[in-house]
Amino acid sequence: MESPTFKIADAYTFAVAKGLEVEANEIRSMVIHSAIRRPAAVRKGCLVELLESRGFMDQFVAQYWPGRHTDAGERRRATFLEQKLLNERLLRGEPLDEDAAEEASGRQGDEFPFEAEQASFALEAQLRDFIAQNLPRIPINGRRVTLYTDPAGRAGVEYPTGVGPIDILAVDDSGEPPRLLRRLVYVSPAASAGVS
Repeated sequence: MESPTFKIADAYTFAVAKGLEVEANEIRSMVIHSAIRRPAAVRKGCLVELLESRGFMDQFVAQYWPGRHTDAGERRRATFLEQKLLNERLLRGEPLDEDAAEEASGRQGDEFPFEAEQASFALEAQLRDFIAQNLPRIPINGRRVTLYTDPAGRAGVEYPTGVGPIDILAVDDSGEPPRLLRRLVYVSPAASAGVS
């Protein structure tokens, strides 16, 4: 059975390959309202909109999203775009009705079932965003650190390099060169035991 969704890492890679690196990096580092429980869904909505508006969606679907045109794929696409719009409303400070509040909290029952891989990726993205937002409160080796910002204004979240993005790039209060915070990876007991 074809998956009704796509991996966000594939979408970023595809966008960069199509000359949309700036746009992909803006999506990676975009602000997600704290009421949104699935930040990856917001980012996927932005990526869907980007690829559709630039005429690359058919190529992306052929390579990375074969379940796009199934009923579940159609629902997933709609949910991604709804989450994107919901995030924009929340960031503008618009009041939410009951349905929108339910969407933000992620309590939609079986309408948006997450496979384990997608759920863990969403949690990893949430963890990365939480750490980036609270970096000044987290002492590392006894020093305070802040998010690195390059001369062009690019923040140190998913910071692009020639070998792939750095999750979080920070500078400490001594002014020493930027430091890399390694990705925190959770491996479930089942996965580590070889159970899939």
